[in-house]
Amino acid sequence: MTDPTIAPATTSSSEQLKLCQLLYGIFAGSMILQFINLTTILLGSAALTAGIILAYLERKKAKDPLYANHLQWLIRTFWIGGAVYVPVLSLILTGLLVFKMDMAAMAEAFSTGEGTMEIAIQKVLEANKPLIVTISLIVFAPFTVWWFWRCWYGWKRLKIGKTIPNAKSWI
Repeated sequence: MTDPTIAPATTSSSEQLKLCQLLYGIFAGSMILQFINLTTILLGSAALTAGIILAYLERKKAKDPLYANHLQWLIRTFWIGGAVYVPVLSLILTGLLVFKMDMAAMAEAFSTGEGTMEIAIQKVLEANKPLIVTISLIVFAPFTVWWFWRCWYGWKRLKIGKTIPNAKSWI
């Protein structure tokens, strides 16, 4: 049972400002971590997951429309990027690699008797590393620019105390 004389705890504007700034930092930082190694990919993914959960929880409590607007922008960034752009770009990347990769290394591994799948895959990856890196950069560079732009634009608007004009936009 709650005591009606005690007001529920609310987050102050300065705390909401700091939280939104932190979330913009988490979103941008998580993208940077995706480019380093497997450990940082996992760390960035965990931080981004915590960030999106926090954004959802705080959006419900946000009394100030400014902060609710920025939290909406961050939530949309997460879902548009993670549920739309990344899967679509991954399919494009996979398609390009399937048609462009040199599979002769795999055939050679099997024909020489080194026919384990692990060795064949390793040889194909070694033979195609420059192609894989180049196509990956070409396909994911626009997404990365889009993600950083949304983080930068949102943070800049938050810093001057303005809302995002259309927080539900894709751009």
